[in-house]
Amino acid sequence: MINCQSIRNKRSELNESVEYIKPDVIIGCELWLVNEHRTAEIFPNGYNKNVFRKDRNKNGGGVFIAVHDKFTTSAVDNSENDCELQWTEIQTKTKSVIIGSYYRPPNASIDALHNLKTSVLNVSENSKDKPIILAGDFNLPHIDWNNNTVKSGKPQVKHHQELLEFIEEFGMEQLQLKPSRENNILDLFLTNHPSLVKSCNTLPGISDHNMIVLDTDLKPQYNKPKSREIYVYKKAKWEEIKADIIKFGADIINSNTSVEDKWTNLKNGI
Repeated sequence: MINCQSIRNKRSELNESVEYIKPDVIIGCELWLVNEHRTAEIFPNGYNKNVFRKDRNKNGGGVFIAVHDKFTTSAVDNSENDCELQWTEIQTKTKSVIIGSYYRPPNASIDALHNLKTSVLNVSENSKDKPIILAGDFNLPHIDWNNNTVKSGKPQVKHHQELLEFIEEFGMEQLQLKPSRENNILDLFLTNHPSLVKSCNTLPGISDHNMIVLDTDLKPQYNKPKSREIYVYKKAKWEEIKADIIKFGADIINSNTSVEDKWTNLKNGI
């Protein structure tokens, strides 16, 4: 689990972290991306085929789940989700697990938690007793997780209490008990099957939040290798290809558009 605070500017740090940890699943928030940012440009090799994103804008927010390419995943309906929350389903050798990535901005109204509750209720009703994992940056630091109470004299008491009631209502446990930003526990890991989690630790992150690294008992189902289409180099029509490239380049150079639009057209054309 990782808080990025602009993943576009942290690609090398993300690659290094992934290479070191070698996770099966990456749950992240604060992407700061929009649709024009292609997944393959942002995420490390091996983690760009099974990426599920919900973007906000270039200046904040956004959540994602990136599952290693070797695993089998399927989309979970996210259309009626009115908060920064993304779901996906990972096939395991026994039964599937539902994973959600959530971000609650620090000054969000209590509606953000109400909308979260509505989405989790919908997922629960359709999941047929499948394990559910919900992780992310909740920005609610004033809970004593040793006894599940709100610390007295702190702001946003109703928000903190709402989260505790939400966890109890859905039979979940919060398993991430270490500070993730300074002395605050902001990044949480909730699940209705706590026995699946073997350990939970923190490591230095790529923003001002620590990364949360969990080891679970889940055994994902592997994708079957697909046959590859291999092109015969010597049979290519090189003259036609060269002509197309020259025309394509000239069209971009001569177009009356911004540099960013030219770059987008170049990517799409290639």
